[in-house]
Amino acid sequence: MLETMTLEAATKAALPVAKSIFYTLIKPHAEAKIASLLANKKAADNFESSSIKYLAKLAGQCSIINTIAFQNTPKKLEDLYIALTIINETTNERIIIDDSADIFATHTKIIINDNAGMGKSTLSKKIILNTIRTGKYIPVFIELRQLKDKPIEEQILSIFGIPPLTDSSFINQLPLAFVFDGMDEIANDLKRRVVAHIHNFINMLEQPRIIITSRRESYISEFHSFESFSINKLSQETAYALLFRYDPSGDIAKKLIEGIRKSPQYNITEFLSTPLYVSLLFCSYRHKTVIPQKRHLFYAQVYDALFESHDLSKEIGYIRDKHSKLDSAEFHTVLRRLGFWCMSNSKIEFTKDELEIVVSKLLKSISEIKTTSPEFVKDLTSTVPLFIKDGPVVRWSHKSLMEYFASMFICHDTKEKQQQTLLKIFNSDNTQSQDNILTLCADIDFPSFRASVGHQVISEFVNYYESAVNNRTIATAKETEETYQAICICFSGHAGFQILTREEDTVWENHDDIKLLKEKFKQHHVILEECLWIFEHQPIHAYISTSKNRKIMRILREKTPTLFGKTPNYPEMEGIIMKGLKEGVLQRVKWYSNCLDEYMIHDPTSLSTLNSIFSFIVGIHFSYKQALAELEAISKDKSNGVDDLLSSLT
Repeated sequence: MLETMTLEAATKAALPVAKSIFYTLIKPHAEAKIASLLANKKAADNFESSSIKYLAKLAGQCSIINTIAFQNTPKKLEDLYIALTIINETTNERIIIDDSADIFATHTKIIINDNAGMGKSTLSKKIILNTIRTGKYIPVFIELRQLKDKPIEEQILSIFGIPPLTDSSFINQLPLAFVFDGMDEIANDLKRRVVAHIHNFINMLEQPRIIITSRRESYISEFHSFESFSINKLSQETAYALLFRYDPSGDIAKKLIEGIRKSPQYNITEFLSTPLYVSLLFCSYRHKTVIPQKRHLFYAQVYDALFESHDLSKEIGYIRDKHSKLDSAEFHTVLRRLGFWCMSNSKIEFTKDELEIVVSKLLKSISEIKTTSPEFVKDLTSTVPLFIKDGPVVRWSHKSLMEYFASMFICHDTKEKQQQTLLKIFNSDNTQSQDNILTLCADIDFPSFRASVGHQVISEFVNYYESAVNNRTIATAKETEETYQAICICFSGHAGFQILTREEDTVWENHDDIKLLKEKFKQHHVILEECLWIFEHQPIHAYISTSKNRKIMRILREKTPTLFGKTPNYPEMEGIIMKGLKEGVLQRVKWYSNCLDEYMIHDPTSLSTLNSIFSFIVGIHFSYKQALAELEAISKDKSNGVDDLLSSLT
């Protein structure tokens, strides 16, 4: 049985460490450099007590973890943490964040950006604990959703009990290391201003040591002076090891792993690759020994487990009465509306009173459900623990749970407005922050997704293709299959590459075209992804601009792979690169871009080679003929056969 540790107990246990940090790292600097700020004993005492209190709470907070499987019974982080690896997206440098990792010793400005459930917040906690353990720096951990719309340095000064009017240069007098967690969780109406505050804060730091975590969002492109890292997916062996962390006795873990291996479909690799889904898998399997094969079925089974069995640290079959007196379907109805409200308002954290006010308004619009807001909220943090208490606030235990219920609302409650709602989300300025919503909606009701968002993206591609074929540049080029394939590839996103030698691995970053593109993408909040591949000791440095269309294309490829052209694999790319260099089709250090006007001037032989390389870089591209066929199929029957069935009613 895993040991339970409350925040209060963890904070108390961390008090000696907090005092040690204060007396060895903070007080010497305070006495030597900021004595004027602590001119009287009251100010000095407040500085000391506030600093120690903050550091103890921080150490305590980071030493425990709430997972979906053990709601309301926080466990020690060290019992559940599996070492994660972060990968530099430009250089492929790998850093294992284990007990010995000292990331601030080698890196000063890092963004860790990845998809939902990859373990960004847990990784942040581990980095804080390691920073405390090494004793070189004073850690400052900020959950960005809690930042106020005012200078960050003022908010940090208050943490240490320093008066708000104090010169912010105080921050540069201490060896501070910052972890800013969850940029994607900042409310949309505040995001631009808070991001500006973050930039201003970074610019005032003389020796910046800062890590920012976020899902992949357009605002990340503004931090181009940061090194961009992603989190390496869990291997199957690591995922199995994590299951045994959840279940030290191995009774459930062994059966679950055996079930995965014997599964006839055995297509849940994606769900074993992220810590969140491994947690969901354990949670759902303990309740019901069925292995879900789709994302939304994971969440549905987890909901059933939480509703019917309450706390999974207790005995199987344990069921607790609900304060709200609602059954599972009724409770789910309210949760769907709450999830959608939270998505629309970019809010996952509340005071208890705020949440009760929101739920009260939602309940008034559901005539068939009879309960009170306080009773429902009480269930959310106890008998159906989808929310967790965090001091004076309550919040969704994971943002992706909110997104699941929001997606269920879109697909089950909006009825004839569903396709319109999907298009509104997709065409909004905030599309990238809703990636998980769109992915879940495609999982839950693909026909509606296909007829709305899918139809729009495919139509844009067809229009783009036909316009390119008809323009003067293409008309004067020698028309070949390679020409038409190049147009298809260009739609997937702006891309470029250089073939470098080992000695020239910085040329690409300083290329004038890249500088111009970065500035252009920054203005339009487009993320520029960089990557480095080594083919037979030959470095290829490339970039690809992300777009909302590429995200939808990836979703469509899962469901309708015949829509897409062939992309070469890694071994094929090695042969293409080396052959192109040998025959003189490719040149080292030369800059290649898939900008359409530049792309079409190449002769068919060169174009064939470049198509293969750019196809590999963008990773996915439509087939024009298949896209036309798909549009025709959607136009003929947007209901996916439902209207035809209904017509049989007499």
